[in-house]
Amino acid sequence: MDKILYSHSGGHGDMIYSLAVCKRIGKGYYKTNFDDVYYQNIKPLLEEQPYIIEVLPKSSLEPITHNLDDFRNMQGLGEVSLLKNHLRAFNLSEDNWNDTWLTITPKRLIEGEYALVNVTPRYPAIGFEWQTEIDYLKEKYKQVFYVGYEEDMTPPFNSLEYFKTNNALELAQLINDATVTSCNQSFALTIAQGLGKPYRLMVADNHTNCIHNVSNETLLNI
Repeated sequence: MDKILYSHSGGHGDMIYSLAVCKRIGKGYYKTNFDDVYYQNIKPLLEEQPYIIEVLPKSSLEPITHNLDDFRNMQGLGEVSLLKNHLRAFNLSEDNWNDTWLTITPKRLIEGEYALVNVTPRYPAIGFEWQTEIDYLKEKYKQVFYVGYEEDMTPPFNSLEYFKTNNALELAQLINDATVTSCNQSFALTIAQGLGKPYRLMVADNHTNCIHNVSNETLLNI
């Protein structure tokens, strides 16, 4: 069998969606276009997947067999599920399209019940009040942590305790054990979806491409 080499130049979240393609097509190598810091961050989580043999750096000259960036050529990028468009780019069946596709080795990083919050300023929704959501989480759960980039902890997120993770695999392990993850269109969202874990999603304006219509999904503003 010819060597399979997947390649993706998108962000962390797009890469997580692309793994559903890799799982269906078969075991292979995966090349990112990241500089070293981001490469080292995502590498442990990608290599945790049984269908990824090794993650190669952008300097690799190995011939690419599956360009995962092809999802960008599909119609309705802001409306159609990014996961579906990754599958459509390779003419893969959409049967059970939103079944879980991530695998991790569990590791308990926080004791007790907790909720997570992760919000990227790249995808806002006009009029949505995150303070209301934070108040709800604090009332319901004894522990609520912010994860992701510390610089994104602008008000009201700076009222939360920050939990620093060393890489994307640790973030996935946190999400795996969390009672719920509250987020917008973010890397944490894609992990929660890939693992089939409960999440509360603020849908960004003009971006319905992360809605999966599954039982573990709660939409906060639709």
